[in-house]
Amino acid sequence: MAKKVTKKKKEKVDPYLKAIGDKIVALRNAKGISQIELARRLNTFNNTIRRIENGTTNPTINTLRDIAAVLDIAVFDLIKITKD
Repeated sequence: MAKKVTKKKKEKVDPYLKAIGDKIVALRNAKGISQIELARRLNTFNNTIRRIENGTTNPTINTLRDIAAVLDIAVFDLIKITKD
């Protein structure tokens, strides 16, 4: 019997969450922190950080607070997104 091939479900990306993720990436890179190091400091998995940065998961306010603390910025500055 042939094995059924299933397509991987494509994750939806919310533009606002993606913008927050992009900001996290930029700030993290500016501080020289890898995804793995950020995950370690937050006591979580690096795939969780990857999903947050890709905008495919909606982090809790507590997670955003912890990320902001590691990046040494205010939560407000992390979630404030302006149109260019």
